[in-house]
Amino acid sequence: MDHWKMESIVPIEEEFLKNPELKLQDMESLREWLAECRPNIPKIPDSLLILFLHSCYYNMEKTRKCITRFYELRANTPYHFNNRDVTRPELQTALSVLRFCIIPERDPNGYVIIFHKLKITEPSAYVFNDGVKLLQMTADCALHLHGTVPGMVMFFDASGVRLGHLTRVSLFAMRKFFQYIQEAKPVRLKAIHVANTSPIIDKILTVVRPFIQKELLDLVHFHTDNASLQKHLPTTCLPIDYGGVLEDIDTLHDKHAKFLEEMLPKFQQEEEYRKG
Repeated sequence: MDHWKMESIVPIEEEFLKNPELKLQDMESLREWLAECRPNIPKIPDSLLILFLHSCYYNMEKTRKCITRFYELRANTPYHFNNRDVTRPELQTALSVLRFCIIPERDPNGYVIIFHKLKITEPSAYVFNDGVKLLQMTADCALHLHGTVPGMVMFFDASGVRLGHLTRVSLFAMRKFFQYIQEAKPVRLKAIHVANTSPIIDKILTVVRPFIQKELLDLVHFHTDNASLQKHLPTTCLPIDYGGVLEDIDTLHDKHAKFLEEMLPKFQQEEEYRKG
């Protein structure tokens, strides 16, 4: 089968220039280990090996664990990682209910920012698994575009979130989502900003807290207004909706939805390769 084509568009040579800690011998050691892991883990392109190493700060043991969990969880949660075609009716519906984008400007630390919010706030319109699928697709797109980055920031707008949304969530699927974020995602997650928070968010956090490790909880920042948010994310990397200088969220979402559609061949190739 063809090599997994969903590689970063950043040349490998550039990754070595960006990352002095990156060593060829570490990559070769991983290749030897991976050869012993087949067929459970497929052959991995160099660009993805670099992402794993970078996300684990070049710790080989942690990198091997991250790779193993990456493929285990992608195989065991097909509702989050298979059929990633945004032209499918359920994902078209999700794109109308939710908003996603990769913020076009990085923050001052060079961190890439992933944005998500509800557009339609009626809980009956919300499907958790489809939302997670689009969120993971968005994160994969960011890695495809940028390769290794100093870090990634998740920016969630909690406007319109109600307890009714929680009743739409399978706790099993939620546990798998947090397992992937904490154990398998090949990126350095630096912060999670929750804008327009309310007392409802505290109640929801009480329910999901058992699935969240302390290290992840420590990354979460809650904001009740734009002034608080802008202490962490300056206006240069915020949409106009949040007092920033960038295009509005609906415009950014529409552009991102088109990009997700353009990425379909990459998503399909990744799934076919992963399944063997």
